[in-house]
Amino acid sequence: MAEGKKEYYTISEVADRMAIAASVLRYWETQFRQLRPKKVRKRRYYTGRDIELVERIHELLYTDKMTIEGARLELEKQSEKIAKRNNILLEIKKDLNNILDDLE
Repeated sequence: MAEGKKEYYTISEVADRMAIAASVLRYWETQFRQLRPKKVRKRRYYTGRDIELVERIHELLYTDKMTIEGARLELEKQSEKIAKRNNILLEIKKDLNNILDDLE
C-alpha cells in the first residue's frame, strides 16, 4: 500500500484496500499481539508497518489457508528469527568496533 505515502491510514482505508470488513481487522487485533494500530479517541490509525503486517496475516489466512492459531505461530516464529538475526548483527557490530579500537 504505497499510494500517496500517508503516515497513517484509517481502519476503513485498510479494510477497503484488503477487501475485508473493518470488523475483521478489529478481530485480528485480538488474535495477533503484533497488530496494534495507534488509537486516538477510539479511532484506529494504521502505519505502513501495520499495513504490512495486515497484508502478511491476510496472506497466511487467505492464500496459505492457515488457521488463526497457525498464522499466529508462523508470525511468532518469524519474529523469533528476526530477533535472533538482530542479536547476531549486534554481536558482529560489537566485534567490528573492538577491532577498530584495537587498530587505533
